[in-house]
Amino acid sequence: MNTYTFSPTLQKSFSLFLLEKLDSYFFFGGTRTQILVITPTNIRLAAKKRGCKVSTIEKIIKILSFILLPLVIIAFILRYFLHKKFDKQFLCIPKVISNEDEALLGSRPQAVEKAVREISPAFFSIPRKYQLIRIDTPRDDAPSILFPIGIEIILKDLCIDTLKQSNLFLKREMDFLDHPEEKALFDSICSIEKDQEWMSLESKKLLITHFLKYLFVFGIEQLNPGFNPENGRGVFFRNKYSKDPFSSARSIWANLFFGTHHEGNIKIKGMGYQIFTRLKKLGISFSSYNSINPNPYFFDEGCFVYWESQFKSALQDHGILQKQTETFYRNT
Repeated sequence: MNTYTFSPTLQKSFSLFLLEKLDSYFFFGGTRTQILVITPTNIRLAAKKRGCKVSTIEKIIKILSFILLPLVIIAFILRYFLHKKFDKQFLCIPKVISNEDEALLGSRPQAVEKAVREISPAFFSIPRKYQLIRIDTPRDDAPSILFPIGIEIILKDLCIDTLKQSNLFLKREMDFLDHPEEKALFDSICSIEKDQEWMSLESKKLLITHFLKYLFVFGIEQLNPGFNPENGRGVFFRNKYSKDPFSSARSIWANLFFGTHHEGNIKIKGMGYQIFTRLKKLGISFSSYNSINPNPYFFDEGCFVYWESQFKSALQDHGILQKQTETFYRNT
């Protein structure tokens, strides 16, 4: 059972006031969960406070008070029911922030709500280690609250120096239609590799950084809305951009990440498959939101990666926002 405290800037109802007092009474040290802000739709932003201590004298007083056993039992039962009503999933800030930033978050529930709703849906499927928070407080403007994904940390943990990629994939016919940034990336890699058999660490960093940014940030869109307007958001790694059915050119995804190459009886697969395997080992969850298809889902036109079950349902999928928002914190 969590032990809650609430930010001084948060206006507490009587129920939350009582919950905080009961939690404090039964707390003998360890980790506390401080609720920093509760937004208008009941999204809760919290911080874990580890290593909280209770003085020896206070512990002794609490233990002596247990002599009044009937009252202690009533308090414990009341605490249980208050927790049962209040305990919901909350978004825990991913790092320790200053008291000033905590106060800023607590005083701006609408800004927090907006920031949380704009989070990449992939954010909730990655371990807390890769979840970041950035609070900018310019002098003249309203503060900016962002929850980015730690692409560089993920890249480091993938240990790409042990990942092998044949440069034979660079010799394939490429399709860069309407994607000049991928053409520039490909040209840079070709100038680095030249006649090498295996891709260098420098080129792998460039390619995999592009892959991760596409997977977690700028590649995210609603998938196949024409088939189902309620489809969730995710990423589509297209095999080709051109609509020409006779063109043999393929995208950077099909050729460099999810292509295959045969050398005699040996089948060499692109590094995209290895990256997915390693991402799963890092704790990144590819939940099967569609019971029919796996996630990632490979098919003739490319690869789908879903980050939510329905359009903009990520907060509900992970319990951050309830389908029927409650007013417990305001009305009780």
